[in-house]
Amino acid sequence: MKIKLINKLLLLFVAILVFSCNDSFLDRYPQDSLSEGVYFTDVTHLEAYVNGLYKMRRYDYGDNGTKDNRSDIQLDSYTVTSSLLTRNSTGIASMTDNNWNNTYDAIRQANYFLVNYHKVGKRDAAINQYIGEAYYWRASHYFKLLRMFGGVPIIEEPLETDDDRLYTERATRQEVVDFILNDLDSAIINMNWHLQGAAKAGRLNKETAMVIKSRVALYEGSWERYHGEKGTDFAVIGSDGSKYLNMVAPSLEPLIEKQGDNIFKAGAEPYNQFLAQNDASKVPGAFFYVVYISELLDKSNDFQNMIAKDRYAVTRRLVDQYLDKDGLPQELSSYALKTLNEMGQNLEPRFRQSIWTPDRGRLMDVPGRDRGNHRYPLVTTNTNGASSTGFRRYKGAVNDVAQSRNGDVDEILLRYGEALLNYAEAKAILGTITQGDLDKTVNVLRGRVNMPAMELSTVNSWDINYDAAYGFEPGAANVLNEIRRERTVELAFEGFRYSDLCRWAALEAAINGWKPQGANHEEFVYYYNSEDPEPALTAKNDGVADIFPLVLEGEDGKPNYGIFPNGNIRAFFNDPDFKENGEGFGIVSTRDYLSSIPSSERDLYKQHGVDLEQNPGWQ
Repeated sequence: MKIKLINKLLLLFVAILVFSCNDSFLDRYPQDSLSEGVYFTDVTHLEAYVNGLYKMRRYDYGDNGTKDNRSDIQLDSYTVTSSLLTRNSTGIASMTDNNWNNTYDAIRQANYFLVNYHKVGKRDAAINQYIGEAYYWRASHYFKLLRMFGGVPIIEEPLETDDDRLYTERATRQEVVDFILNDLDSAIINMNWHLQGAAKAGRLNKETAMVIKSRVALYEGSWERYHGEKGTDFAVIGSDGSKYLNMVAPSLEPLIEKQGDNIFKAGAEPYNQFLAQNDASKVPGAFFYVVYISELLDKSNDFQNMIAKDRYAVTRRLVDQYLDKDGLPQELSSYALKTLNEMGQNLEPRFRQSIWTPDRGRLMDVPGRDRGNHRYPLVTTNTNGASSTGFRRYKGAVNDVAQSRNGDVDEILLRYGEALLNYAEAKAILGTITQGDLDKTVNVLRGRVNMPAMELSTVNSWDINYDAAYGFEPGAANVLNEIRRERTVELAFEGFRYSDLCRWAALEAAINGWKPQGANHEEFVYYYNSEDPEPALTAKNDGVADIFPLVLEGEDGKPNYGIFPNGNIRAFFNDPDFKENGEGFGIVSTRDYLSSIPSSERDLYKQHGVDLEQNPGWQ
């Protein structure tokens, strides 16, 4: 497959955005000054233009390594997440916002295509594919604006800045959502299935649009449901979200009927390794991805930086949500779960396939890493490979040294697993979920790692208190909360957590007062400070004892870490906000669910006679 892509130079649009027009055309009409009179008259023109729309992919999908850093499950080890510590901010709107400007620029580019593609004349399957892609990108950009700002002006034409039609009032949330869903319907109708026709490897396809449609419908449906029930300033008056929640399952049924239980199951650790494949086109359930070919690029999917080098720390908030290997919540489990190795042995398989455990060996044994003669992440120093919580991501590990830095491992952006979880959650919110629904969604994902299936009657019989601080919904049916747990675990590090907390109206419950906890410190002290000639964790064999000694806050010497009363490591231990009497993280619940409308945009719109209403809580 990759050889064919090289021969056709097709993947380049995804990775370095080289357009696929012929040289003579490009020589005559530079791409930054296209002439409408001659452009869009041939299918190659359409393909070349749409290829350029992919350059905004990073704005919509983010970077794999940092996707969940703005949440309660992953942190930068030594930099406090400023977006989660806003309680003392003034609430004065930003002057400008690149997210607003860049996204509307991208929308204009999609609009330009959608009002001009007809010039090519008679349509065929390839032309329809490119039309569908343009509709998809416009929908994706409006969805980003919706998540950040709520209702926004809807622009359907490539208007110039001096055109008064550009300055229109903000549409309502529902008007924006309906517009997005209509565009996605057009994308679904026009695009081919993955790897069929013009929907080649790395291109958008029908499956991707179906999954995103379900994402949008679930997002808005649950936003309206929970913000309405909790009476927040962001509720949609008169709507409980049912309109959109009822769209989720029907939008996915054709996909589920086609895909069934066909997901990546190869190898001893399929959950870990589905993200680490050289050719994502051969990964069942991988629908949209970036194709990398190392010999053509100077940068690729850099696992070594993302997992083994960068300072990302996983928090106890995620670790606590893994079930034990019998499928029971940790609160109901009888297994020993204190040390990292005990967790790896006694929690469900996705824990060990997501979080580094010392029984894997030394960090320097990770492919692509040539240093780190220790089995535990460093918790005391701001250096490569450190983790201020002691928990370090391992999901997506590339177990091939030749591929770990600048290899051919593709970057998966969207997968079938999300569709299955969207389906199950929508049904659970509506109260219509059945065992059959669980078997074709959640249990497909669990079966991949040979963990016990979710049984509806069993789950609902558990006597368990669900803590709102973990993103659960106290008082809701157990099955709904277990699907939320499943979503948090299955999609960890893929960028869903913050968005989920927002649509569940659970941001303040999860964030306000939160002080990130890590692993229990005792095994780290034993490993790094041990003088035992034969310590159980082979510290002497690794040669690290006394090289990185841990000095607890309050002890003699220069303290380099702190703990909570339960013995868990305390991240940011030197920061006053995270000490014993500190307030922890904190957001303003009446403001921070949405960003401010940039004041420069409001001023500009006012000059054209339009009041661009500000979001709640912003000045």
